[in-house]
Amino acid sequence: MFIDDRSVQRALKVSPDGNYGAVSKTAARKFLVNLTTPKGVRYVVAWSNDRVRIAVEQVMMTRAGIDVGTPDGLAGPRTQIGKEKWQDYITFDRVSPNPSAGVAASSKWPRHKDALDFYGEPGTNHTTIVPPYDVYYGTIKVKKMTLNERCAESGLRILEAVKAEYGDERIHDLGLDRYGGSFNNRPMRNSTTISTHAFAAAWDWDPARNQLRQNHRTAQFARPEYAGFIDAHEQQGWLSLGRARDMDWMHFQA
Repeated sequence: MFIDDRSVQRALKVSPDGNYGAVSKTAARKFLVNLTTPKGVRYVVAWSNDRVRIAVEQVMMTRAGIDVGTPDGLAGPRTQIGKEKWQDYITFDRVSPNPSAGVAASSKWPRHKDALDFYGEPGTNHTTIVPPYDVYYGTIKVKKMTLNERCAESGLRILEAVKAEYGDERIHDLGLDRYGGSFNNRPMRNSTTISTHAFAAAWDWDPARNQLRQNHRTAQFARPEYAGFIDAHEQQGWLSLGRARDMDWMHFQA
């Protein structure tokens, strides 16, 4: 299991296009060479591309305060545990996957452990927004969308930005009008931890083409024409699980 391509590419300061190809591999090797001692360079140069990538990820986790030991490019138990902690670091500690986002997620929205205090009990503090373009839940036109009072205004700004970026016709052509819902008082899938949907602080879009286990190779929102849609969320500090974890591309949360 690798850390998602875009996060690694951002650490390497290359274009985060989600394609960990020749450019990224060259940058990864250079990244490690610049960090190691002159004596250690000959070892790094001889490593396989996979080992180099694992070592880069180990450096990323170390910088995030996750102890995985000395970066050696070997995916041992500490590294595997570290990757699980990395997912929590991104998802629960509100680390923005896009450092250039106009509003850092960590400064605007709570960590998951603080969500109850911030949003209130699940099922409370709801309000509605009127989408600025036609939105459909299946074949039903959505007149109002339920969100928590704390994030409703930002949700509306996201949709207004999407409309400005794409226009009504292209929104429909790209399926950006395919709504998957917001409030759902339930735990996360395969977990006892309460979902941000329970606080009405998350919503799903185009779930049929952005399913839970799909990654950037198959998820619709991973395609370049949808970058503006995800950017609109990140500008409001919302987290895209697709960009952050390369899974569940339908899901966005405040």
